[in-house]
Amino acid sequence: MACWVFKGKGNNLNDPTIYTFTGCFDKPSWGLSGYNDGSQAPYDNGRPVFSGWASVNNSLTRVINQEQLNSLVRGTAMYGSSCANCFASLYDCVNGICVESPNGIHTTLEACEAACGGGTGCAAPNICVPPNYCPPDMVCLPIAEFLRIEALGVALGNSACT
Repeated sequence: MACWVFKGKGNNLNDPTIYTFTGCFDKPSWGLSGYNDGSQAPYDNGRPVFSGWASVNNSLTRVINQEQLNSLVRGTAMYGSSCANCFASLYDCVNGICVESPNGIHTTLEACEAACGGGTGCAAPNICVPPNYCPPDMVCLPIAEFLRIEALGVALGNSACT
């Protein structure tokens, strides 16, 4: 789960307010609001997460820290929720080693190590691989290069969604 900000303008053309809804979501998306006006509402895993929402000109932004969250919701009408519990460390397996990453797919170091081998080269259950193992048809990168590329991706994603 990660912190996401749903942002949109109300479906009333006379209302200039920008509304936001934040929270920890697994697979966030926009879906039909239930009104017959083409407006949309926040969804997670294909289910609505906020009833009564009807907005247009929507955006959906993954947030990696409280500062970014504050910036995104400033000047908007907050419709609730919180990301306080989503800013925990996330981890990715890079070349057989778990590294902390803002876009990580593992929510705990233990889960990452179970999938990755914990840097020892042995992944559960009893599958051993060299520390710098790369799956077939994959390209291994030095950790520093991976983190630099990932940071650029986050920066690009944030600038495209704000």
